Amino acid sequence: MRTAVAKVQSDFEGARKHWPDIREWVFVTNYLDVPMQITQEIRRIQGAVTDCKLRTFGRTQFERAILGLPEPDIEDLLSNDATDDDFRSVQPQEILAVVAVVMNHRSERRAGDEEPVVVPFEKLEFNGLEVVFKDRMLSGFKNARSVERLLRNHVNPLLEGDLAAVYKAKYLDLDCQGLTPGEIMDELYDFTLAGERGTTHREVAVWSVLAYMFETCTIFKDRPFPGLSVEAAA
Repeated sequence: MRTAVAKVQSDFEGARKHWPDIREWVFVTNYLDVPMQITQEIRRIQGAVTDCKLRTFGRTQFERAILGLPEPDIEDLLSNDATDDDFRSVQPQEILAVVAVVMNHRSERRAGDEEPVVVPFEKLEFNGLEVVFKDRMLSGFKNARSVERLLRNHVNPLLEGDLAAVYKAKYLDLDCQGLTPGEIMDELYDFTLAGERGTTHREVAVWSVLAYMFETCTIFKDRPFPGLSVEAAA
């Protein structure tokens, strides 16, 4: 960390030497979340400089830059290393660990039993998801029955309904904010991962749980427009 903080000063001085008229200088690090020590050093230097704006390039800027790229480029950059074989060999303990993490952050309880709604393949199309998310859903669908069995055979008979209530509330909150389908799916992914380390097994479990929630119409729309069935839309 001492080396990184010292680099802020040396890099800035080097930039000023080569470009005396520089108006803005951005410090980029290997830290996705910029450490406070670096932020404080940026602010210290900024306090002594009046003719140049200093800032860092952190998580939010990375997300904006990447998600502003064409879909094929996003897919190349963000596609997970999880293979079809990884999805076929999903680990039950990983799925249960994902569910436990989500339930630890719940504030919603189901208001009542609802019959699950299973929708056809077209749901991927009329919800307007990007290619990268469609691919993850298609991979996760392979494990939807495994997720269903684990939830329904759990020692807590209310787990499936409570989990669905948590996801439904989260989806409705995101949708009400006017986010795009891709932004919603990205937020649901982060919500499900819940800060845990994204190993291949955990990634597979996360997408498997999300795919099951998608398939049962807990998250995302089950028809193109209110009152219009998929068959009528087709």
